[in-house]
Amino acid sequence: MRRGRIILSVGITGFLVGTGSHIVDLAIGGLNTYAQFPTGLRIYWVSLTLLDPLTIALLASRRRVGIVLALGVILSDITDPLAPVRRRCAPGRHR
Repeated sequence: MRRGRIILSVGITGFLVGTGSHIVDLAIGGLNTYAQFPTGLRIYWVSLTLLDPLTIALLASRRRVGIVLALGVILSDITDPLAPVRRRCAPGRHR
């Protein structure tokens, strides 16, 4: 079980860092902090300010739904930012 606690601690730490980053971004730039990005991406990143701490709470309380939410946030965090890059690099698109 020690390995499970280490993994849980690393995950919670990652979500704490993410929460802090989003809070700092919003404190400095307000809701337009990500203005240079597409609207969907901006909404997603602002929503992480709430989703990350919710994930932390669920993971800390050792609820299975916390693991599901954590995986969903991580997977969407990996794939969502790539969407504008793919659109920008698509054949036939000019900058």
